Amino acid sequence: NSLVSIDGKQIEEAERAAVAHHRGKIVFCMAEGFVIEGDNVEEAADKFLLSRQRETNKDKALSLLSIRLACADSDSNLLTEGTPVRLNLCLQDRRDYETRTTKVFFSRFFFPVAFRMSGEASEVFVVGSMNQWADPIPMERCEVDGEVFFQTTLYLPAGDYEYRYIVDGQERVSDENKVESKYKQGECNVHHVAEPDQTEDSDSDTILHIRWMRSDENNGFALIPEDALTYAPGSDDIGFCLRAEVLAYVDGDYDFLYFDISTPVTAGQPTCTKLQILGVASEGETLTVDAVYSGGQEGSSSLAWFRVSADGEEVPIETEDPWAGYSLSLADIGHRIKVEFTPMRDDWVTGAAVSEVSAVVAAGVPTCQHIQIIGDPVEEDELHVETAYSGGVEGESSFQWFRHDDDSGEFYPIPNATGTVFAPQLSDVGKIIAVEYTPISKDGIEGEPCRCVLDKVVEAAAPELRALAITGELEEQLVLVADAEYFGGYFGSHLIQWYRYDGNTPVKIGRPNVASLTLTYKEVDHYVEVVFTPVRSDGIQGRAQSKRSDVPVRPGYPQLKTMEVIGEPAVGQVLEVVADYFGGEQGASVIEWARISADSRESRVVANNTKKYVVQHEDAGCMLSLSYTPVRKDGVSGEIKQRTLQVPARPEDIRIQTPREKSPSRGASRVEEPAPVASSSKPISRVATPSQQTP
Repeated sequence: NSLVSIDGKQIEEAERAAVAHHRGKIVFCMAEGFVIEGDNVEEAADKFLLSRQRETNKDKALSLLSIRLACADSDSNLLTEGTPVRLNLCLQDRRDYETRTTKVFFSRFFFPVAFRMSGEASEVFVVGSMNQWADPIPMERCEVDGEVFFQTTLYLPAGDYEYRYIVDGQERVSDENKVESKYKQGECNVHHVAEPDQTEDSDSDTILHIRWMRSDENNGFALIPEDALTYAPGSDDIGFCLRAEVLAYVDGDYDFLYFDISTPVTAGQPTCTKLQILGVASEGETLTVDAVYSGGQEGSSSLAWFRVSADGEEVPIETEDPWAGYSLSLADIGHRIKVEFTPMRDDWVTGAAVSEVSAVVAAGVPTCQHIQIIGDPVEEDELHVETAYSGGVEGESSFQWFRHDDDSGEFYPIPNATGTVFAPQLSDVGKIIAVEYTPISKDGIEGEPCRCVLDKVVEAAAPELRALAITGELEEQLVLVADAEYFGGYFGSHLIQWYRYDGNTPVKIGRPNVASLTLTYKEVDHYVEVVFTPVRSDGIQGRAQSKRSDVPVRPGYPQLKTMEVIGEPAVGQVLEVVADYFGGEQGASVIEWARISADSRESRVVANNTKKYVVQHEDAGCMLSLSYTPVRKDGVSGEIKQRTLQVPARPEDIRIQTPREKSPSRGASRVEEPAPVASSSKPISRVATPSQQTP
């Protein structure tokens, strides 16, 4: 509410609510004239800012084709503490061919990439992922030593870029490195932009420089001492927006800049990114802990020590200061020491506890003599591991289940799958499962691990619905959703059909195989039902289930979506109200025409319950007020809509249209609701008159 201006530009009171809701780029764009409309405000702001920068720098050497701040490991623009942010940029060099090929912009992060197509043509474009497959980029026709070709130079960060040419309207893709676009753009070629092995050239006077900034409490930006293509937001960035600028210097002088603004950085979940016990697990030694916290401002994180017996029993250890470490005593011999760290943010949000267990001193070499997996590899069917151990008394031997990765050919550990029983999940379907057994003696000595690998992949279970419910309000024009809990491999295109029950007769409604249904007036006072047949990704169908609503659909609240008054407000003319009613079946809606005197002292009802009214001589110079109350068939009334019209006092006040001026559609016009009439200090009397007959 204290926000007055953005970058020195005043904002209106009406914009204050939007400013409080939106941050970063959207607020900046609002100060530049951006109007918030539609559902995807972020995308609209992106386009607005890009267009504004292009227009501002339209005469510069480098034209902005694309600029965006996003997470380095994804395309998301939602920034989180600890997750690196990357500046993605695409600039087109608009200088002539000789200049742009001999006098390049020097940068450690953006490199000139020449796209060239040989041969004669009317026009040639290149399009690709360098500007998010947006507008095709025009290429310049060049002729050197009699050779005709089309060329353009783009400045891009290092990476792989999809592209293809458009020659006289025809797409061209080379067969040499043709691939299928990962952005679902069809066939294309890929160009790899490598980061050259270069050092900063102090003699370069035409350069591109990156500058990172962080927003402050006054809606300005402060410089961040970072000179890189990526930036990892820290705790200081939480709640603030990032701004990345690319500044261009030509012949040593600053020329122009392009920039992007992020959404506010959010705090990460309280997490312990590192927990390590330091010291030797031996009597008389002191164990300390190295713990690293992440996730906003740290609050009262806790640390606790435990003594763990050979059978896994944990006994808390009382220490005066847990962070000062724990000195091992006689009582700890033959046991393990466990430390548990619970991260907590300063707003009392607690993250998952992380623990680390020390080793124990022991003798002997434990060995695995036999290992076997018992059971069929089917989704959610239990697999058991059977082992034979030698090497003294067995202690807490460990188990770890693995999943095979087809791409790398490696086995990777399955999180939390560390017991003798494992039930394959959906992510295991089609994969080979293995288990690794590490024999450990009672004294904690670990032997060499051994592994058992299944000889066939995990099969998907039969498709089924474990739950089916209809969610949403049973009211006209609202949306119902068939909420189904599917099981049985990866799902395919389910068969879904909605029904309305007219008595005991089901009538198909909605679109087939769509899980949502928008209720219409036809469903009012009827029950609805959904029939859901689960389908696996391979086309196998499960048993169909149905769910019927517990109560019938109720009508919507009566209302007028629109209301128009058609006709000329002049003596002798017919005025007619046209309204779009919604809310169940319409009943006896109430319509009232009233005359308001020129001095606003008297209001008289001149017609009731008629959609048409003939303007009378008595109406001249007065205001006509129309009140329309929507009424449902069951008598429920909705909100009144009103319109006020001014009737001219004298005939000469009415401009008569000539035949040439008249519209072919006969002058039907929408009468807008006027500004409120100033109230009089004297009360307005309302005199009822008989209803006027509709002509």
